[in-house]
Amino acid sequence: MFGLTEHEMESFLTGMQTFAIQEAAHSVVTGARFMTPATQKGEKLIPDTSFFKLLVTDIETIITLTATSMAYEYAHLQHEGKLGEHEIVKHLHTKYDTNVLNQFIKYGLVSTTDVIPDIVGTLVLELPYIYSEVREDEEFSEDDFLAERLEAYDEYLDTNFYTDDFEGLDDYDEEEEDYEEEPFEEFYDEEEEDIEFEEEDFED
Repeated sequence: MFGLTEHEMESFLTGMQTFAIQEAAHSVVTGARFMTPATQKGEKLIPDTSFFKLLVTDIETIITLTATSMAYEYAHLQHEGKLGEHEIVKHLHTKYDTNVLNQFIKYGLVSTTDVIPDIVGTLVLELPYIYSEVREDEEFSEDDFLAERLEAYDEYLDTNFYTDDFEGLDDYDEEEEDYEEEPFEEFYDEEEEDIEFEEEDFED
């Protein structure tokens, strides 16, 4: 699939999904200030922990869906070979910045302006590392693959992270070159039904 064996693709997806939960989502949750309903008990305000847990689950779901879809598309673009790494990075950033925003709206989540582009940027920067790690072809050189793409990610970091007035990874939105996508099966379904959660999922 997309130039990878079934085992390689499965490992790529697993690696990105694990990174999404353990690193990207963890960073968002630990760095955020949440507003939750609370009840008055004596002189104390007790926050609604089930509401908080649902917020965390929603964030993890959005980031995991994004990482999964992004992994499929990155593998597709690498195999297709029509775009250089600079163009791939710009395309993925612009597309998934919008997708994550739509998912936040769908799930009723509100955040500061830097959160969504940070999520997308964190995932984009991890793609080439996990992709190259799962390749099992003896002729494939992980070091060469990463070295050939280093400049594109250095530019991505320099343009969007290492600036005095950093407000998110939005510099690419107006710079992306025209790119007409061929039919590509979306694994990120913006119209999918809301995931139903059972009360037991949020019990302590």
